Amino acid sequence: HYLSPWSMLVFAVVHVAIGGVIGYGFRESRALVEPPLPVAFADLCPSVVATQCRTEPLSWEALKLASFFLSLALGTAALVTSVYTLGPELAVHRREAGTGTYTSAYALGKMITDVPFIFGGALLFGAVYVPLLAPDGDFMRHYAIFVGVEACCYGLGYVLSTLLPWDSSHVIGVVLVYCFSILSGLQPKLRVVNEQFVAPLRAVWASSFPRYAVEATVITETEVYRNDARSVFREPVARFLAEYGWLADNYAFDLGMMAVIAVVLRAVAIALLWWRHTPSSSASSWPSAAAVARLGAARWRGTRPQPPTQCDA
Repeated sequence: HYLSPWSMLVFAVVHVAIGGVIGYGFRESRALVEPPLPVAFADLCPSVVATQCRTEPLSWEALKLASFFLSLALGTAALVTSVYTLGPELAVHRREAGTGTYTSAYALGKMITDVPFIFGGALLFGAVYVPLLAPDGDFMRHYAIFVGVEACCYGLGYVLSTLLPWDSSHVIGVVLVYCFSILSGLQPKLRVVNEQFVAPLRAVWASSFPRYAVEATVITETEVYRNDARSVFREPVARFLAEYGWLADNYAFDLGMMAVIAVVLRAVAIALLWWRHTPSSSASSWPSAAAVARLGAARWRGTRPQPPTQCDA
């Protein structure tokens, strides 16, 4: 699906366009995160807003919205592309399974061919998004987050296109990406989820890739304050992160969890392909490996092979 110049052009334009829309739409003339008030000033706030003065940044709406729409927009672009990797190839998988061939090798090969486009799509997006939004964090740290989002959404597209009719996987996938984006730890806060929600619900948040993308983005943007030992905002930033349940040292962990989610989704997609195309599930249309072997043996002996019966199938 990438072979035609038109498809390549659409792929590039979509990633550049969403990077431009989000980067320009949420850019600020000042820093994306203005930390909470230092303790000496926060203690002077009235009691009704004392907690907010101590924990909420003076300004971070642009970063909050950009980190939310990052997973939604970039993830949607990746998912709409990924359903074409396996979805239109189900007939090929069925034929290969009917002859006893391992379909997992074919599926894995198709997934590997998508790897350059995962990195390329993230690069096209970041090349426009980062200069327009002008974050304080390092470009490569942001780029690694973009790759993680793309990899997770490609995996989600593989699963949906093997489980559902691939031409309707787009709509369902976009809805799922939106639902995952809601589970990003912004509202409700991740701290509230960890402290007040039951374990099954916490597991739902833990399986959401935007939860890790948002945390990694906020960690990257607040690093400039945390690394300055003389900054009066160092302690307020720590209070801000603690209020939302984010850990300052979790950047590598967040990238690792997105990688784990991406690998698990690909394993699920391969397992679904195997489950849907075992001889029992494809028997009505395709001969089994045993029937094909008997036909081959008959040809080798020089006898006229009989077509496979329904029992053979």
